[in-house]
Amino acid sequence: MNVNTPKRMTAEYLDGLPKDERLYEIVQGELREVLPVCAYGTKLEAKFAYHFLKFVEDDHANGELLTGTMRYGQRRDPDGKEA
Repeated sequence: MNVNTPKRMTAEYLDGLPKDERLYEIVQGELREVLPVCAYGTKLEAKFAYHFLKFVEDDHANGELLTGTMRYGQRRDPDGKEA
């Protein structure tokens, strides 16, 4: 990346990056590119979800199953302060 980046990334900096086909995430203040999922990984996820969902729906667990790539922010700055 040829962009001047701060020492510790923030969600605001990530929001200001140019929009392209690449996906990024911030892990402990470090900018990382998210790699695309391959066919094997998607198939494995589907098999796992099928069996785990049956387990959850049979009242063996109190919860729900979410699959796919979820994007969310837990912290707003690299120092660990909650948003």
